[in-house]
Amino acid sequence: MYIALQCITSQAPSPMLKLILFLIFTFLTLNTVSGQFYDTVHRPNLSWFEHNTEHFRIIFHEGNEKTALRAAYLLENDYQNIRLLTGGSLKNFPVIINSYNDRSNGYVSSFNFRMEIESPPIAGKSLNPRTGGHLENLMSHELVHALQFSVNAGYNRMLYVFSPDLGRSVHGFVPTGIIEGLAVYRETELFTDGGRGNHAPFMQQYYGNLSANRSWNLATHLTPASYSRPLSRHYIGGYVFTRWFIDTYGMEPMRRSIRSHALFPFLGYATNLWYTSGISPWKLSIEFAAFTDDLHNQTLERNTQTPVETIDLGRLNGPDIHQPQWISSEEIIYFGRFYNERSGFWLYNTTQNSHRLIAETTMHESYGYRYDPLTSTLLYARYHIHPYHENRYTSDIHQLNLTTLKNRQLTRNHRLHHPNIHNYGLLALRPYGHEYHLTLLPDSTQADSQPDFDSPVLLTDNLPGSITEIRVHPADDNLIAVIANLQGQQALWLLRIERNNQNEFNLVKPGTIAPFWETPPDVYFPGGIIFDPRFHPKKSSLLLSAEIDQRMQLVEYHYDHDQLTVLTDSPFGIMEASYHPDGNRIAAIVQDQNYRKLTILNSQDLLHDTLSTDVWKAPLEDITEPVVTDDIVAIPYQTGINWIRPRTLFPVSRVMSARETNSLGLVMSSADVLRRNAYSLEISRGSGKTFYEFSYTYAGFFPKIKIQSALLPFAPGGQPDGGTDLFGQEQIHGAGLPFNWYFDDPAGTTKLSVNPELLYLSNRIQVQEIESSDVLAASNWNTSARIRINASYAHRLRQNLRDMQPRSGINFYAQTDLDFMTFNDARTFNGLRLGIQTWLAPRMRSNESLQLGIELIRQNRFGYNLFNLIHDGFDLASMSFNSPDISVFSARYTIPLSFPERGGYLLPVYLESIYAVAFSETIANNVFRNPTTLIGGGIRARIRLVYNIPVDIGIGLTTIPGTSGSTGVLSNF
Repeated sequence: MYIALQCITSQAPSPMLKLILFLIFTFLTLNTVSGQFYDTVHRPNLSWFEHNTEHFRIIFHEGNEKTALRAAYLLENDYQNIRLLTGGSLKNFPVIINSYNDRSNGYVSSFNFRMEIESPPIAGKSLNPRTGGHLENLMSHELVHALQFSVNAGYNRMLYVFSPDLGRSVHGFVPTGIIEGLAVYRETELFTDGGRGNHAPFMQQYYGNLSANRSWNLATHLTPASYSRPLSRHYIGGYVFTRWFIDTYGMEPMRRSIRSHALFPFLGYATNLWYTSGISPWKLSIEFAAFTDDLHNQTLERNTQTPVETIDLGRLNGPDIHQPQWISSEEIIYFGRFYNERSGFWLYNTTQNSHRLIAETTMHESYGYRYDPLTSTLLYARYHIHPYHENRYTSDIHQLNLTTLKNRQLTRNHRLHHPNIHNYGLLALRPYGHEYHLTLLPDSTQADSQPDFDSPVLLTDNLPGSITEIRVHPADDNLIAVIANLQGQQALWLLRIERNNQNEFNLVKPGTIAPFWETPPDVYFPGGIIFDPRFHPKKSSLLLSAEIDQRMQLVEYHYDHDQLTVLTDSPFGIMEASYHPDGNRIAAIVQDQNYRKLTILNSQDLLHDTLSTDVWKAPLEDITEPVVTDDIVAIPYQTGINWIRPRTLFPVSRVMSARETNSLGLVMSSADVLRRNAYSLEISRGSGKTFYEFSYTYAGFFPKIKIQSALLPFAPGGQPDGGTDLFGQEQIHGAGLPFNWYFDDPAGTTKLSVNPELLYLSNRIQVQEIESSDVLAASNWNTSARIRINASYAHRLRQNLRDMQPRSGINFYAQTDLDFMTFNDARTFNGLRLGIQTWLAPRMRSNESLQLGIELIRQNRFGYNLFNLIHDGFDLASMSFNSPDISVFSARYTIPLSFPERGGYLLPVYLESIYAVAFSETIANNVFRNPTTLIGGGIRARIRLVYNIPVDIGIGLTTIPGTSGSTGVLSNF
């Protein structure tokens, strides 16, 4: 096989082979039903501009000028270095920067090929602060994706000519772990000590997995996790594999594998890497397994001196716990997620060894919250979704009363997180461009009524970096721990807020007048990182999480005599600690295999090793103004007309007659880069006739407007005579105002979708001679003017990570059609389709879920297809209806059986989960009369094909009580 593969791929494929591959891929992988291929989105009403550089088109809105100039410099500066790894090239590549989404991220899309960056920094510990700022972390990572998706060769190049976006999407069949692993590898190589590969919170998750009962195999390293932690597995595992492969075999085989995969995507990535490296998948798996075994042994050989025992969680599985904090001598509050329970704030009672949910909620990704013992309240931040702007979340502060469990929102649209209480008001972090700054909101939660926060005060103006965390001393407002990241140097200062005679506030280091960032920091590990400052309740010291020897460990800073001691030496990392009220115990998070668990450490069991000041008391390097591309001029962004040029072009076929004659045509689609405009146009021919379907959507205002016009074939019923055939034609012309409206939901999804349409519908049937295509007879155009409304409402849908379907919530959906005018022989049609589904969790901690539903059709004549509601287990051929109405009652119970999370590398089939299903369906015709019930059960499995395509398959049996025998069913249950 290897020799044959070499013979095939060592020479250029013939043009005929390329054509065959193109046709096979196109016709087998593309949907033959047309529709609008590109989505449109609502954005805030802002003025947009653009910078044009040698390779990039930087599109940004007002207020993002500084961010855009910095992004332009970073992209052009990294461009050639990254090309050495991935190949590919970019020209006029769109990079969209917005600053209105607090749930920040960045991505590259192969459809409407572009990069989109949300400029507020990603908070928390997910990215390495030593890389620099937010842009330094994201730009190099996303540029790897963009260049990789730009590689086109062979079959991919030919597909690119017709459908450039589809051509790029061939790279989506590369394992996600390789795609993300390459990007993490590149970000790690570009910056000294930077990138996630040098980031302890990232890598210690991998070291923890090495000690798991079932550590990852090679395929698991490269496949996204759907049901298991960590959910960033393909980033972590993909990086480790990529790093090992390049260190072992060099960069060139990896780079060539990307091009080879573009040439022969059908062979799979493993085969293409085999060809470019000469290393078989079996040998590769064995060598990589030996490497991970050595890594595990090295981890176990660490001289661990800290005894760590995790807290028993009872039946809570899959813990992902953050920021435990003592609120009494016996109780610890923490934010927790689990496989089989609700996410939110949990209370652990150390005496009773019990865990209790206090409030179900989401939380800002920084996980910064503050407990106030005087009022027994908790201040925290969570995201609020915008009703209709796409992917726009605003972070605001909430106050949770732990006595009454009442929750109130303190700020609205202030974009704050990491709240702290101070005498002068509320301190919190707020995004400004691509940085976080410290903000004071005077007169905060001390007021009895809802506080007024209309005038926030910026305390860190001109800071050449970003504030990472703050912590006010619980007993002394004049002591504030501030962690700031200044161009990749993360350090801690102990500061205070001063107010002058003009009622102006300043954040200063005691005894100095210079800005605090120009003064020596109190704690700074050169080439290291620190997080999680927590003050001692009685002593002049505070806890920190610091990176020591590639693991996060706990250290204690004694600021009264400027001394730092190391408290822990865990092989897998300990962080996010807080003191017990008496100061003799510590609650913290420990990485235990794949989970973040709670642990309690006694002070007498800790190391208390004094660390030399040479390690943690170094001065900062000189802070310089970040380099930007300043020789370009911003010009107003204009949509223009170039977006009309098709971005995708693919074949379409429709059945157009009773004898199943087919039309053949093409569908072309495109959208503008900001996704305000999108269209789709299908043109096809069959039996001497031309058909078309056109739709256009505009999202420049709310709601969207969609217009459509079509002349399409359809297959009429009936049996044609000998040499004739029956052909159907229908016209659809109309407009609609579709919209989605999201409601604020602290822990799930509540959403309304409505699409009202005004339609002009016509249809006719022709009798046509097959040989000559002559029309022998034709009906009149039967025409009606119709109002159609499609609507759905999902209320408080909730689903835990290992639930096979939602565990709670209600979903309503309806369609109504009303003809208000008819012409010729058309019969008036009035119809209503209505459905209600609800979900319950009788045994939530086993991830079992029950779905109950009722679906109804009420219509004045047969217009809706009744059989769409009827389960395949019924004998459809023997069923007839004397009424156009139908009622269907259904139940579905799911029971997870196993989560194997295993698959092959060469044969990319990955088994994620196996679960059992029991179900029933009762159908009744003519207003609940003549009911017939079907019951059944089966086994289903969720798999991933070629690493990235999720598929749900199943096999089951059904029976109708009172009858003999059973019917097998596939998938549809």
